[in-house]
Amino acid sequence: MSRLTHNGTLLLLILFIGWIHPIHAEDNLPFDYDIFARDKQAVVWVDLSPYLSTGEIEHLQDGIDIAFECGLTLLRSRRFFGNQKVTRRTLTLRIRYRPVTEDFLMLSSDTGWTRNDPFVSLIKLQRFLRDSIEIPLIPRDSLENDQHYTLKVRITSIALTAFSLAPPSEKSDEPADSPLRYLFRQFLSLTGYGYREYTTKSRPFSPLEIVERPKPS
Repeated sequence: MSRLTHNGTLLLLILFIGWIHPIHAEDNLPFDYDIFARDKQAVVWVDLSPYLSTGEIEHLQDGIDIAFECGLTLLRSRRFFGNQKVTRRTLTLRIRYRPVTEDFLMLSSDTGWTRNDPFVSLIKLQRFLRDSIEIPLIPRDSLENDQHYTLKVRITSIALTAFSLAPPSEKSDEPADSPLRYLFRQFLSLTGYGYREYTTKSRPFSPLEIVERPKPS
């Protein structure tokens, strides 16, 4: 990259970052989730299919992996001192599109969530995200029946671009502390390019409302 082009890129990024505004959490998509009991655990089911939107699908088709992070926080209601955090669970799923075989892979660092068999169509992937995301939250007998609890759900989708994830390459023309790299990272942070977050919170509920649900046959 020539010095003239380099300086021009820096100037454009500086002007653009000065003009844009930070993003905030979005909550305009419907949340569909439930909490139930299975195998002595309180389990949360979450429908992730609405968050695989047209934008995420376009990223996948462009060769950019998409990560979904589902964060669950269980709070115990207290009268005078606010809510008390009981437990927190996070599930992260990474989805990759393979253009040669035209299928989708699901990867995860969480045991049991990485699938060896790919999804052969977008419809099958969306069906899995709709029906099969069940996250163990807490042993059922650790919840006190005379208490009330609130569940917070946070869903984040992230386009795993090179600038948002990868460390600087040793072969890169730009050093690790390059102003260009720094400004690109600031651009991603401030604009939220490829990053969306949704949050919701349940009403206070009693553990007695958590019903047993059998495993699907």
